Amino acid sequence: MHRGNILIWSCFCALCLIAQAATAQAFIVQEASTRLSNDVYLLNAKIELNLSTESLEALENGVPLTIGLEIEIRQQRKLLWPKRVARVNTHHQLKFHALSKQYLLKNLNTGVTTSFRLLVDALEALGSWQDFPLIDGTLLQAEKHYLGRLRLRLDIGALPAPLRLVAYLSPAWRMKSDWYQWPLQHP
Repeated sequence: MHRGNILIWSCFCALCLIAQAATAQAFIVQEASTRLSNDVYLLNAKIELNLSTESLEALENGVPLTIGLEIEIRQQRKLLWPKRVARVNTHHQLKFHALSKQYLLKNLNTGVTTSFRLLVDALEALGSWQDFPLIDGTLLQAEKHYLGRLRLRLDIGALPAPLRLVAYLSPAWRMKSDWYQWPLQHP
């Protein structure tokens, strides 16, 4: 009986390590910063996107992938946890058009679609954020300290219904980055 418990425990630990490895490095925020221009904080960020084998196979077979970027501005406070003062969510849909053999990247907030011949180019465009308007600087108090933070994740809820259950159960579909945090620079 004792050996059976050890074997079960070892299998459980191995599965946990495999699940952690599958989700550990899916999306990586390499850098993020903001700058103030004309009283608006602009976000610049670089994110590396690594799609799992399962998601790549689904994409190549016509399943669109929706990827969301969550951004928060938080006010640092003494003796209390940070207070969220702003939140921005933006979503992009990536799909493969089999007839034209192109990858289409659609900003679901604006409706603008861009096409790419190579997947690597589409993922690079999705991971490059240049001068994205984040928050009006007049909404932040000069004497307070603020942090920005962001993360990127695959929206499993946007997958087609038959695939959604499989995606919720499989660690290969839980692609996301860790929260990346940086200080907002005051003028």
